[in-house]
Amino acid sequence: MRQNTFLMAIMLTVMISLLAILLPGSKRPTNNYLPWQVTLLPEGNSAVFGLTLGQSSVADAEMQFSEQAVISLFVGHAATDNDHITDDALARAYRSRESDYSVEAYFDQVEMSGLRARAVLEVALSESELAAIYNRGLRISTLGSGVRKVTLSAEDEALVRQSPIATITYLPRADLDEATLRHRFGEPTERLVEPSGVVHLLYPDQGLDLAVSESDKEVILYVPPRDFDRVALPLRLLR
Repeated sequence: MRQNTFLMAIMLTVMISLLAILLPGSKRPTNNYLPWQVTLLPEGNSAVFGLTLGQSSVADAEMQFSEQAVISLFVGHAATDNDHITDDALARAYRSRESDYSVEAYFDQVEMSGLRARAVLEVALSESELAAIYNRGLRISTLGSGVRKVTLSAEDEALVRQSPIATITYLPRADLDEATLRHRFGEPTERLVEPSGVVHLLYPDQGLDLAVSESDKEVILYVPPRDFDRVALPLRLLR
């Protein structure tokens, strides 16, 4: 009975948040943030787009982006260079995972200061929580990369919406070359090139990895600066 009451409270909170986004006349965020505006916080944390990594929830992001996220659990490692990479798989391809499980919230229409993009938010959940969500999944499909995509139950979607954001992957709609990114973000601390030709501009002090590709859209990954080795170390091994 107590668990049912808790789940009903979470679902009510989600419904109120979504109504605030969708109802005509609702007050929307100003959304005047820019991708290169990263705020450094104490203890090696950071904030971008008005969201604090490790603290702000998926529901906070839905309010900020004025969009309901598509939430899924993925099982398996990211696509390889030889796989057909879709947009959501592309976001995962530049992220190093410590687990085979990853819960992600996908936003298809993000607009900040007139810049249009997509965004994928990785959700901070424990290994046991991820395994439990997987076991309660409604159905499983396999992507072209071999990664399995799991549809979550309504209760688990509500749980994820109240969970903190671990990383943000920003996928600009416009093509941005390396020179443009250097102009906006400044000179990187390190520049790494994958065997595939993808160039990574690394900014460890800001927790930024800018992935530039001639054949695919650019990918901007935001992680807490204290966790930046999680991104940089696997890239250095690829050289």
